[in-house]
Amino acid sequence: MNVAMQDTATMMIVVGVLLLLIEATAFGFSLVILAAVGLASIGVGLMIKFEWLADSLPVALGVTSVLTAVIFAVVWRPLKKLGAAVDDSAPSSDLIGYTFQLDNPLTADEAHIHRYSGIDWLLECDENLDAATLVKVIEVDVGKFRVSPVAS
Repeated sequence: MNVAMQDTATMMIVVGVLLLLIEATAFGFSLVILAAVGLASIGVGLMIKFEWLADSLPVALGVTSVLTAVIFAVVWRPLKKLGAAVDDSAPSSDLIGYTFQLDNPLTADEAHIHRYSGIDWLLECDENLDAATLVKVIEVDVGKFRVSPVAS
């Protein structure tokens, strides 16, 4: 440990790489602060290696703090803009358009189940339908098929 503390530049680079690895593997770059500190640590380590900064731990920590704040300020607006983009459109499904024949009559006020692909789906419809009616899925929700009769 004493050897690592004597070479501040290498220690800062190793700490920066470790922080970036933790950020990437554990958090998937969702915590920007770890990435900013990691990049700042690597930058300070390189500055010390090229003798642009004094080789002392207090200087390294101080410059790392300032560089972290600068990196965080630079990436904050683009990341905030990226996170603000919300897609409100309904997700599409490959199950929409699936047609099948009703085994039992379907009424709007009663729950009916249709087994498809090993899953029991609750059927919903706005109108009453007789058994053996050919229907198609027009909307899919969690565990629910909204169906309508196929025009013949």
